[in-house]
Amino acid sequence: MPHSFEELRACAAREVAMRRRVYPRWVEQKRMTQALADRELAHMEAIEAHFAKLAEAERPRTLFDEPAPGGPGQHEGRSNHDAR
Repeated sequence: MPHSFEELRACAAREVAMRRRVYPRWVEQKRMTQALADRELAHMEAIEAHFAKLAEAERPRTLFDEPAPGGPGQHEGRSNHDAR
């Protein structure tokens, strides 16, 4: 069964929360270094952010919604209102 990007984002968010809770204890117990904990947490935060962008792009739109940032109709440095 395929997973939505929102489901994957939520899973990554839970993993980030778990790592924030567990990693300090693991560093204290010398099970991992602080540098490794920081790097692994940053990786999972990046995964969460990536899935958040994909989930936003996947969200159904109505006629009155603003386009997703960087999506169709958006030009770098200009909004749709600036287009001539």
